[in-house]
Amino acid sequence: MTTRRIATDAQNPLGKSVICIPIALVTLGVLVGGYANGECEPEEAVDVRPVADEAGGVDGTPEDERAAAESEDSAGDGGAAAVYEEWPFDAEEAKRRQRETAEALGIPVEKTLDLGDGVTMTLVLIPAGEFVMGSPADEERRDDDEGPQRRVMLTKPFYVGAYEVTKVQFAQFVSDSGYKTTAEKQGWSYAWKGGGGWGKIDGASWRKPGFAQGDDHPVVCVSHDDASAFCRWLSRKHGARVRLPSEAQWEYAARAGTRTVYPWGDDPDGGQGWANAADRTAKEKYSGWIVFNWSDGYVFTAPVGGFRSNGFGLHDTVGNVWEWCADWYQDSYEGLATEDPKGPKGGKHGVQRGGSWCSFPWDCRSALRSWSLPVHRSGGIGFRVVVLGGDPRGKEATGDGEDEREEAGDGGAAAVYEEWPFDAEEAKRRQRETAAALGVPVEKTLDLGDGVTMKLVLIPAGRFVMGSPAGEEHRDDDEGPQRRVTLTEPFYMGVCEVTQAQYEQVIGETPWRGKHFAKTGTEHAASYVSWDEATAFCEKLSARTGLDVQLPTEARWEYACRAGSTTRYCYGDDDGKLGAYAWYDDNAYDVGDKYAHTVGRKKPNAFGLYDMHGNVYEWCADWYQDSYRGLATEDPKGPRSGKYRVLRGGSWGIARRWYCRSADRIWLNPDNRNNTYDVGFRVVVLGGDPRGKEATGDGEDEREEAGDGGAAAVYEEWPFDAEEAKRRQRETAAALGVPVEKTLDLGDGVTMKLVLIPAGRFVMGSPAGEEHRDDDEGPQRRVTLTEPFYMGVCEVTQAQYEQVIGETPWRGKHFAKTGTEHAASYVSWDEATAFCEKLSARTGLDVQLPTEARWEYACRAGSTTRYCYGDDAGKLGAYAWYDDNADDAGEEYAHGVGRKRPNAFGLYDMHGNVSEWCADWYQDSYRGLATEAPKGPRSGKYRVLRGGSWNYLPRNCRSAGRYWFIPDYRFSGFGFRVVVLGGGVDLK
Repeated sequence: MTTRRIATDAQNPLGKSVICIPIALVTLGVLVGGYANGECEPEEAVDVRPVADEAGGVDGTPEDERAAAESEDSAGDGGAAAVYEEWPFDAEEAKRRQRETAEALGIPVEKTLDLGDGVTMTLVLIPAGEFVMGSPADEERRDDDEGPQRRVMLTKPFYVGAYEVTKVQFAQFVSDSGYKTTAEKQGWSYAWKGGGGWGKIDGASWRKPGFAQGDDHPVVCVSHDDASAFCRWLSRKHGARVRLPSEAQWEYAARAGTRTVYPWGDDPDGGQGWANAADRTAKEKYSGWIVFNWSDGYVFTAPVGGFRSNGFGLHDTVGNVWEWCADWYQDSYEGLATEDPKGPKGGKHGVQRGGSWCSFPWDCRSALRSWSLPVHRSGGIGFRVVVLGGDPRGKEATGDGEDEREEAGDGGAAAVYEEWPFDAEEAKRRQRETAAALGVPVEKTLDLGDGVTMKLVLIPAGRFVMGSPAGEEHRDDDEGPQRRVTLTEPFYMGVCEVTQAQYEQVIGETPWRGKHFAKTGTEHAASYVSWDEATAFCEKLSARTGLDVQLPTEARWEYACRAGSTTRYCYGDDDGKLGAYAWYDDNAYDVGDKYAHTVGRKKPNAFGLYDMHGNVYEWCADWYQDSYRGLATEDPKGPRSGKYRVLRGGSWGIARRWYCRSADRIWLNPDNRNNTYDVGFRVVVLGGDPRGKEATGDGEDEREEAGDGGAAAVYEEWPFDAEEAKRRQRETAAALGVPVEKTLDLGDGVTMKLVLIPAGRFVMGSPAGEEHRDDDEGPQRRVTLTEPFYMGVCEVTQAQYEQVIGETPWRGKHFAKTGTEHAASYVSWDEATAFCEKLSARTGLDVQLPTEARWEYACRAGSTTRYCYGDDAGKLGAYAWYDDNADDAGEEYAHGVGRKRPNAFGLYDMHGNVSEWCADWYQDSYRGLATEAPKGPRSGKYRVLRGGSWNYLPRNCRSAGRYWFIPDYRFSGFGFRVVVLGGGVDLK
């Protein structure tokens, strides 16, 4: 799709994929994503899942709304109301259709819902009918994702909120349910900073969005997940099917029979009295804004219903706040169903429609679409609801939150199953469906070498109740209180406990050998294994396979063990049947077989897992705490620290049968080997597909010839200091017979300086405890760069770019300053790649954009800290042009390169100045990342940028920070630097 047109850098609050705010006003930290109404300042990559309340009822799931209208009850009696075909139609006809539909169904045109404590919500009936969805090819300011136009039929009437959901309505939901929004759980939201524009503000939320609001203003700073949670609460409260509108429902209701650019016509200046959007009132305060040529009297949000309604009686479908829709975003209407369309089944971004109080004119068009991550929130995003089934009395509606299929694994293809408990047949069906959605097998075998293999089985994402009920026989207090827990991502789990053969093949040791309570055998479960040793096994297997191998969390273990059951054991409550599923005291210890037995000899559970009861106790990842109080309801991991680690499942030893229950827990010191005669473990593999090293990257051999291909060392020791960095550069240069620094002559007196980066190992990504860390910066991986390379000492300058490409994309732009040594900006990934190709052709060298791994290794220069020099953000100004010393100082442009301090490798501006394009496609974690010369996934939608820019906050300039955008997008803070591969090439 085409990128959005540029007006100002900061007028829209739609986040990673859609933030657009006049940069003169912005101090925004990150860019990612897809949509730009002006220059976009998208939010950081935060991969946060919705969280259920303690009762398990409200969890903000995006997918149930994306599945809205699927198997919905028809309106009223299901057929009495007409499906109107004539379109367009005027306001009088719209009212007539509403009256006719209401009469046919025996329901009112308007209906009021009681939310409690005197708070109400007004709904308006929308008749079934046909319309043309999208914009015509010649509509001014049209974007490609608004077409091709499709004639669409909505076959069922529905109620829709006459107004956007208000602050008091949302407050009633929060008070009634105890729900915490994404912003409150994360501790921040994008919010209005006054004269400083939009920013990621700690403490901001729907309660405190950065400007004054009354109870009758639309709620803001709500994510798609929050809006979905509100809908589910209202569904349960009224027995109705309350959802976010599909895009088709939203556009049909918003157009109300019109086919014009705006509800009032095609002239933007004809909208006086229709909308609260960017107008002359706002321009008086913020002179840089592009506005409608009228005044609406509001700078920020306005009370709902204060502006003219459309033909259906809906207010604020233009402006006030962007409104979340149910659909996953796709970049065109190709393949869109012509009847009750719902968008794609999976995706990464949710859709918003309608514009907001700060939107400039073309972003308020009826057809315009925008998108961002379901967890994104800002002071310009809210929502309205629809009630399906025609009658919000809802006797026939379920409204039970089923169909709640969230992003899982690959970002939306696999369901997070809500219904629980479930039987063995359903367990198998879920495994098959998840495997099909992810394009992976249900069972997968890892080759550990020398004929030793490990079989894994896929465990679907889903919800369950963790712990045991108060009345369960032989229950211990630490098994409760029970919690409804959601596991948001599928994972593979070892079909069996790790065997002696597998352990010895990976670790090279046999801790059970010679022990009294052990029997040697390749298929016997490994025993006498401490938690530390089990973790070491996972780390070594991760390094060997390029996979994310871990011990299971307690939640993953119990969910996989139960396999849909609520009973004492995976199969039921009868102790007498345990021997068919488990080695335990009755059929092992008590009969003299005092050792860990051969795995896989007993019956499996419904997921196909063996020995989840008995044989050996299995280590889990979690620290132990003596209850589940305070346990997270989504992907819980136990406390951050402790003295003991948890074991689950019982054993062959003196563990009585009730110690083998699904909920039973014990604990030991993590380094304890003495009491581990009946202790072993099994593994999980995260990231959906255990294909190994070849699962990422494009299969090419990325070992470019460096000098003689082997004379230069690949340094293993890391971290290292500045003195060591310089020593390695000198040694590598000497081994290859090349200089540490080299200058390229680009012609006409323009040159480019390069510096040699030695080959070596480092840990890529940020540790879990790093301040302001995002989830896509992990899990950390030890990565080897096998060949040295040259890298530009500085970012590519305007003089260098113009000399090679012959163009000046920054010239004439407001947020740029012309100067030969200023970093080139307004450069897309496509254009940066074209620069590399032209420079390669001109010099005969292999000039490329750096991979993410090369970029971060070069940036860190031996460091493990937040920045190349340390952790103190207060010192960043000595190394970087960023928010404090550029944007906030009124110097709103990319600065002259090389004016700040370099890092230990002699590289300048690795933090700040311009965000630097990398070669890789973006993926939202390092799971499955190759451990040798990684290059990211084979394909994708977004390319990666690293390093922050002149208008980024310190947190966004960290060494591990990652951002992404569509490859053809230009922005005032986007530039690049190059690498030259082939360390021994004579760089003339």
